[in-house]
Amino acid sequence: MLTIIVFTNVNGQTAGFIEGIKNNWTFFHDRIIYADNNAIYYRLNGDTKLYYSNGTTAGTQATSYIFGTDAFFSPDLGVFSHDNNYTALGTDDDPHDIIIFKDKSPTFDYVEKTAKSFKGMTFLNGKLYYIFSKTGSVADKLVEYDPVSKTKKELMSFTTDGAFGICAFKDKLLIVGYFSGNKLISFEPSTGSLTVLHTFNTTNTFAKAINMMPSGDNVYFWYPNGSSKYSLFVSKGVPSTTIALMDNFTAYDEFTYYSSNIVKAAEGKLMAKVNTTGDTSTEFTLYSDGTVQGTKLLEFNNVKLSGSTDFVYYCKQFFFIASDGSGSNKLFSTNGTNEGTKKLSDIPVRELVLFNNRLYLSDGNSNRGELFAWNDKNGKIEFVLDVNDAARQSEPREFRAIKDKLFMVAVRSNLDLSYKLAVMTEPVRSKEDCSVSSSSEQYVSNFSIFPNPSATDFFIDAEEHIYSPIQVVISDVTGRIILQKKVDHFPAIINAHDWTSGLYIVKLISADKNSETYRIVKD
Repeated sequence: MLTIIVFTNVNGQTAGFIEGIKNNWTFFHDRIIYADNNAIYYRLNGDTKLYYSNGTTAGTQATSYIFGTDAFFSPDLGVFSHDNNYTALGTDDDPHDIIIFKDKSPTFDYVEKTAKSFKGMTFLNGKLYYIFSKTGSVADKLVEYDPVSKTKKELMSFTTDGAFGICAFKDKLLIVGYFSGNKLISFEPSTGSLTVLHTFNTTNTFAKAINMMPSGDNVYFWYPNGSSKYSLFVSKGVPSTTIALMDNFTAYDEFTYYSSNIVKAAEGKLMAKVNTTGDTSTEFTLYSDGTVQGTKLLEFNNVKLSGSTDFVYYCKQFFFIASDGSGSNKLFSTNGTNEGTKKLSDIPVRELVLFNNRLYLSDGNSNRGELFAWNDKNGKIEFVLDVNDAARQSEPREFRAIKDKLFMVAVRSNLDLSYKLAVMTEPVRSKEDCSVSSSSEQYVSNFSIFPNPSATDFFIDAEEHIYSPIQVVISDVTGRIILQKKVDHFPAIINAHDWTSGLYIVKLISADKNSETYRIVKD
């Protein structure tokens, strides 16, 4: 009996492992901290160095920055990139440092060194703005740093409870801080003018930094509403527009430290993984359009979605990974309503990233080093490539995309089962209409493969007339070619009588080198 699992191959991808540097990863201790347009920044457990990689062996190296401890907890409170020129990193472990990299370079300058605390930063009009307090100082300071002249200017001092959050919004800085009570203010750095936008009823008893997330005409942020709870607020950056959208989220560090994969703001909307019970095993999926009525915990089949991660805004909707109750995670999309929240496939997936105008996913099944992509044209998750077809244990993770490369971590080979840093490249894909994923996929869904119910043969059929022969290449999981032949009449019958049980890869290659890949399991 033959069981058919159909995936479509997309041409042009190549994946390779980065050599020449300490490169053994352990989950969940090692982490890519950030990716700007040109490189990633990462650190390894048991190692105090900050690493940098542009996706090449020569461009992968340890920077000269040394963390205060070799135990990885939360080294980055806030990382921001601006105009393809600079990337700034603020550390939340001692020493509390702020460093700034010029893009395409692993070298950095210190902005602040061994500070008492650090409360966030943002870029605005080419300059870095950050909130911190000096060692021995009580007050938090708002400071402007010019990365060209490497000069600093103190703009404001916050007394008593200090300041807790900052973001750039419409050529101004929005800050949550203490001004005779906790307030949201708008600050114009060039003139020093200050406008109070909102006064909060409660003080910030946590004295922690809070995320502020610009999204179109809205800025979302978390604010403490008691000793152990947060509220989600939104503001349009002018007086009388700041409102609480939903209350009583349980305070936990992921709101502050690990927002990159559990919070996404885009085009005035927000999605996040939130906690309302205090139990981190129960974390729900929040959607907001900036109104109280449009802020909700999303449901699928009348059950609140849980464990959601990797929110991506693409084609005017959010895509994300969540549990469907089956014990594995699946790909979902939503337009912000329960009716418009859809499970797109039953294929288990693990991580999701937008790269080169296409959604990529890692395989959610353990011990399979495969990469998938979402195809808008036919509404399917499709096989793209094996990160290393000899490494059946690879299970790629820890995705980060830069301008022309997709980073991941996977096992190199069956002879070396340690995880390594790898990178995938592909030809540039132009941004298409959302009904089409790629202009190169001319033969997607042109073929079908199905087993003969009374024999071990299988058929290849064409859904439209094909004028040139198709090259059929069949191999096993080790890459050994079982059969290679040209087919020019359809349906074509392939005899699988002598095949041993297992997984086989069937590749159909057209005369213009477009291809489709199918997976066949013989029982």
